[in-house]
Amino acid sequence: MPNVTVLFDGLMVFSVLNINGINTCQVGLHTNAPGHEIKITVLKMPDETHPVDARIYRHAEIRAYERLDFLLPNKPPTGVQFNTNPNCDFKRVLFLEGKDFFNRRMEQDICVLKPTLHITSAILGSEPRTQRNYWRVKEDVIKELFKVFDKFGNEKAVEVALQSFENAWENDKPHTLGDLPEYAKAELSLDANQTLRLEGIKACGSVDQLITPIGPGADSYKIYFENLPPGHGKRFDTQGKYGQEREHTAHAVEISFHFTHYYTAFKNTEQDVKYVIVRDKGQMGVEPAPPCNVGRTCLPDEYPCA
Repeated sequence: MPNVTVLFDGLMVFSVLNINGINTCQVGLHTNAPGHEIKITVLKMPDETHPVDARIYRHAEIRAYERLDFLLPNKPPTGVQFNTNPNCDFKRVLFLEGKDFFNRRMEQDICVLKPTLHITSAILGSEPRTQRNYWRVKEDVIKELFKVFDKFGNEKAVEVALQSFENAWENDKPHTLGDLPEYAKAELSLDANQTLRLEGIKACGSVDQLITPIGPGADSYKIYFENLPPGHGKRFDTQGKYGQEREHTAHAVEISFHFTHYYTAFKNTEQDVKYVIVRDKGQMGVEPAPPCNVGRTCLPDEYPCA
């Protein structure tokens, strides 16, 4: 069982690059997305259901760094590897450079995806979702929803908007993306005398320790990287206790457009067709309210990616 599980949710771009013979995972955090806040939460896990000792690091302090590094001192980097369980396959993370979206190699905007997190020793995977089908839909198709949403919670407006959406859905024939994962995930196991550190490096070159170093022992840890609108994702009370997960439905229609922030994360996207992502909600029809999906670029074995 891994000592540390790092879970990623929200607007961020994963890349796995071969650097000096080592597969290195780089995670660009989209900290320029309007209405979104990056947050790092560290939880000590005596067992799977009762986390304790929550420590939270928030947007302003994280945004001050150019780069973040997960480090395992006294251990040469082993490179990132991949979970072999099909249900936890890292390739299930939304593929931004694939045929469903840009369909080409993209140049990331490092002024937007800032800071960048670097991981050189971990197993990458994903957390399963609850078997819900996701769809790619042109942005223009659901813009009509906003025109009838004068006020959230207005049942008649919701009814009219959803009918408008259903009609557009039938006409545009959206493209299925399948069942997207809940989180991207990195798992790390600590050997004796090892400690996991998270360092932040500023533009001036100064280095800070962002979390209390985590050492091997009986307890496990979960670290959440979340880049979501305030109030989404995990919740904590003033005593730092872990709150219950909840669906990201605080503003059910507007959130559909959060995916379009990815078009500012890459350069030269002005001519690209813009898409949003929606999801089925079983027998109730289509739900235009997905979370902010984590995205990825080509993996080393996928070149050429388009």
